[in-house]
Amino acid sequence: MTHFHKKDVSCNLFIPNEKHPFLFTYIFLLKSYSLSQLSLIDNSIKYLNKNNSSPQEYIIDKFSNADIILLAEDHRVKENLDFLGSLIPQLYKNGIFTIGMEFGAYEDQKLLDSLVTAETYDENLARQLMFNYNPGWAFKEYMDIYRCAWAYNQTLKKNERKFRILNLSYKYNWAAFDTLFLNEANWQEAFKNIPDPDWHPKPNSLAAYWEQIYNFADVVKYYEKTDVE
Repeated sequence: MTHFHKKDVSCNLFIPNEKHPFLFTYIFLLKSYSLSQLSLIDNSIKYLNKNNSSPQEYIIDKFSNADIILLAEDHRVKENLDFLGSLIPQLYKNGIFTIGMEFGAYEDQKLLDSLVTAETYDENLARQLMFNYNPGWAFKEYMDIYRCAWAYNQTLKKNERKFRILNLSYKYNWAAFDTLFLNEANWQEAFKNIPDPDWHPKPNSLAAYWEQIYNFADVVKYYEKTDVE
């Protein structure tokens, strides 16, 4: 389970004086805000007690009013992917036969379909599909979604509709990462082919371009910024 650290917070009481005339107002406003938050929390608890459902039931219920549900998963958190995999049986039983996943290339859809409907699960093919999409994103938990779909399909009869994982992304163009090729004259052209064309801010120099590339690919640095165990 993911644990978030709770920061120890100490509060010092200051007596207002000529040097710090604002502190009393600050403490008063903070106290009022806290009371407001307590009321909001209390109302939220009452709502949850009245409308209690499991996470799986909550998502299934959303399909009564929508054809597509977007799950905003925080990348590279194991529990998020475990939850998604556990949803597959209930999705299928409620007439939902497809999970669209960002982490896969549409060019490999036929191969992915063959993987999740095969008689025997091919771990090497699953790994190759993820590497084809993006070798910097080959996390086991994302590949495990393939296995979850395959495992559920094994429980179905031959003539029954199979559960499907639909790839929504594309194969990354890694030409923009060639340190021997890029120079001051051509890096802006290469920038048009970076893995994510929506990167912001846009780099304004070759040095800034490489800094952005390395920050994107540095998983260790990413986790150093988080407050997660």
